[in-house]
Formats: sequence, C-alpha cells, structure tokens
Amino acid sequence: ADRHAELELRRQALDGCVARLPPADRDLVERHYTRHQTVPQIAGETGRNPHTLYKALQRVRRQLYECVTARVAADEA
Repeated sequence: ADRHAELELRRQALDGCVARLPPADRDLVERHYTRHQTVPQIAGETGRNPHTLYKALQRVRRQLYECVTARVAADEA
C-alpha cells in the first residue's frame, strides 16, 4: 500500500512537471512516450536532426527527473 501511494504521488508530480515544459519539449515527450514514435520517426515528421532529438530527450528526461524528485520531497516535508 505504501509503495502504491508513493508511485501515485510520483505520477501526479510527473503530470505537473510535464505540464510545465515548454510546448516543443512537451510535444517531443508526448510523441515519444504517448504515441510511441521513435526518434527517427519524429525527426522525419518534424525535419529535425535525429541526434539533436536524442539530446533533447535526454535533457528533458533529466529535467523531469529533477522536477519530480523536488516535488515529491516538498510533499513529504
């Protein structure tokens, strides 16, 4: 039960963190994780360089991790 509550808290924090992303980053996350598009597919549709998109995803994942961690810590305090 405790693990479920912790996961739910992290999921809610993630939702809030994703909502705070700039539109281009939010679109990239949505395409990759919700629509399950590959980076080459996204690159083909957007005209962006795949290497640039991989780096952007890496940066956004780091931002989301830090945001979720901070929100969960604030809620536990």
